[in-house]
Amino acid sequence: MSSLLLMGHGSPSPASRRELLELRELVVGRLGRPVALGVLEFPAPELPALEEAFALLGGTARVAAQPLVLFEGLHGRHDMPGEAAAAVRRLGLEVRLGTPFGAAAVLIDLALKRLAGVVPVEGDALLFVGRGSSVVESLRQADEVAARIAAKAGLSHVVCHAGISRPDPVEGMRLAARGARRVIVLPWLIHTGILVDRVHELTAATARECGVGCIQLPHIGNGPELVGLIASRLEALL
Repeated sequence: MSSLLLMGHGSPSPASRRELLELRELVVGRLGRPVALGVLEFPAPELPALEEAFALLGGTARVAAQPLVLFEGLHGRHDMPGEAAAAVRRLGLEVRLGTPFGAAAVLIDLALKRLAGVVPVEGDALLFVGRGSSVVESLRQADEVAARIAAKAGLSHVVCHAGISRPDPVEGMRLAARGARRVIVLPWLIHTGILVDRVHELTAATARECGVGCIQLPHIGNGPELVGLIASRLEALL
């Protein structure tokens, strides 16, 4: 018997929790079979900690587990594989673990579609906002995705980070605003929550301070692109 599991980070934000639960239901609808869900942090009703989520799979022999992470940061490289390894030892499961999907072509195409929707013109710049990480490889991957999107959109760009890394959104906006007419803000974050709210607030305020226009694009969200990507990853793992 095989089971499917989504491995989320978790959030204290009710809006983020709602989006995460909605994503699970959308993947269930796409695959036509149950999909479990667990989180690293901030467990809540219907959002068990990953240790409990693995245990709730009951008599499962094989688990296809897809981390909901974009790049190979600490969570994707250490924390989630560690939870999977613990489940193997403790429960005797075979766990097939998916990889980060931040560079997936379907997500890059989604970003380009959203950029095209605001009709960039000469003098516009792109501010790509990643989550940030203590892992150098994760930051390199974010830089690579940002450069790919900017090149295809024909925009100059700056990369900043919503979390622990520099430059932060204020510094990023100040850099992007130099010589720009407008700055288009692209949060490369899966779901809404504290970080997304912080990005929008800080970049909008700093754009006013710098005297440039500011266009806020949404976070990635639970569109068919993400749902289809996750469903295909789970099917491939099985």
